[in-house]
Amino acid sequence: MYFKRALEELAIKEPTFEICARAYIGLLANRIIKANDYPKIFDLAHMIFQIVATELDSSDDLSVWFEISEMIDRVDFDDKSFVLNEYDVISRIKNEAQILQRLNY
Repeated sequence: MYFKRALEELAIKEPTFEICARAYIGLLANRIIKANDYPKIFDLAHMIFQIVATELDSSDDLSVWFEISEMIDRVDFDDKSFVLNEYDVISRIKNEAQILQRLNY
C-alpha cells in the first residue's frame, strides 16, 4: 500500500516483473564477482539460471546461463570425461557476471 502510494506521489510507473527480475540478476552477478569460494559462486550462478529458465520469457541475451548450469552439473556429477575443472567454470561464471555488470543489469 505504501509502495503504490509513493509511486503515485512521485509519478513513477511500477516496474514490470521482467525489470525487477533483471535487476535481481544484476544483484546476483555482483555477488558472484565478490565471492571467493566455489560453492557460493555455483549457488549464485544456479539462482541466475533458475530466474532465466523459469521466470523470463524472452531471455536470449541470458541464454549463456543454461550452458553455465550444464557446466556446473558436469563438474559436480559427471565422470572424468569432462575436460573443464571447477576453476575453469568459475572463471566463465565470473566473466559472464562482469558482462552483466557492464550491461547495467
